[in-house]
Amino acid sequence: MLKTVKHSGNKKTGPIAVTYRAGGHNVFSTCPKTCALNPQGQHAADLVDADYLAAVRQAVPRNGQAWTYSHFAAELLPVPAPGETVINASCDTMADALAALAVFIGTTWLALPIERYAIINVIMVVIWLGLCVLILREYRAKKARNGS
Repeated sequence: MLKTVKHSGNKKTGPIAVTYRAGGHNVFSTCPKTCALNPQGQHAADLVDADYLAAVRQAVPRNGQAWTYSHFAAELLPVPAPGETVINASCDTMADALAALAVFIGTTWLALPIERYAIINVIMVVIWLGLCVLILREYRAKKARNGS
């Protein structure tokens, strides 16, 4: 269900036109299962509703702006093109905020395609594994020095 409200009663947004979506027969069925605001986790979604998201991205009034927010992780959400609805990710932890910042910097300032993100992830995994090997070697050397 997609409901349109001409003038929102929400104090946060003020009296603007809004839409909201409740999938299936439950108001939380388009929310992620991990959302702390969802009291009914069993009725929540595992993935972003792609059909709804595609429609919302194109739902921008002539000469206007549109934005929405999601409680799905920032990396699951598309980066809007000019003239599309801006999608804000809700960041519940510092790790979420840093991940969202990395996606923002990579897609806007660096204009990285998805393939580059994959390459960066592989490089980061190799670096972390290398650090783990160095820590393990140092631990073993320290243990040998102490005679344990």
